[in-house]
Amino acid sequence: MDPADQSQLSILLEHSQNLDLLTTGVQQLADHFALPPSPPPAAPAPAPPVQTQINLLPPPLPEKFDGDSSSCQGFLTQCQMAFHIRPDCFPNDGERIAFMVSCLSGRALEWAGHLLSRNAPETANFPLFQTALQSAFGQLHSHHLIVARLTSLTQGSRSFQDYSSEFHFLAAQLAWDHNALIHYFRLGLSDELKDHVVHLPLDFPSLDSFISRVFELELRLQQRRSDNRTPPTPSQLHSFHRLTSEPP
Repeated sequence: MDPADQSQLSILLEHSQNLDLLTTGVQQLADHFALPPSPPPAAPAPAPPVQTQINLLPPPLPEKFDGDSSSCQGFLTQCQMAFHIRPDCFPNDGERIAFMVSCLSGRALEWAGHLLSRNAPETANFPLFQTALQSAFGQLHSHHLIVARLTSLTQGSRSFQDYSSEFHFLAAQLAWDHNALIHYFRLGLSDELKDHVVHLPLDFPSLDSFISRVFELELRLQQRRSDNRTPPTPSQLHSFHRLTSEPP
């Protein structure tokens, strides 16, 4: 090999070795000063669960029930409304019974106290307790007594609105045909209304339609009574006296 070529080859080999050393040194420096790898991005925190707003108002209190049978059903309805509005306050039968007992007074409270004193089964079972309360104080709401009350109901001296309202209340608790209800409603009307109702047709489609028609008659009668009770005006009296004082 030519000495010149051999000399160039030696120079190239030396440069290659130096380049390798330089590359290795640079890599070592890079590894030394390199930052630690960044951690993977954290998963987003789950959104807090939407909490249902808890009604902080206390359950509505029914009126105290003292054992009056005419208000028994209303008392039970008010209790059921409280249970419906705040079910979280009454999670079990014991809570419901305790709530009802706290709303009793008089002989109704004495009755409940007697059950509690002997640890009766009704004091641990709400449906049983409610049924026992109805049996003890809700006699007017039993079926046969409602029938007796409706069939003997009369308007008497009270207004037509009062009579029809009570009749409606009783009729709503019976599964009677509307024709039967119309029949008994007719029977209970005042004598004055009966004289006018007798001319009405018999084929009304419902009790409400019949009551509405009778109410129209009642309004006409009221207007007639009002017209008859209106005293004559001074001019009417003057005309009357003039007519009666003139010679024929």
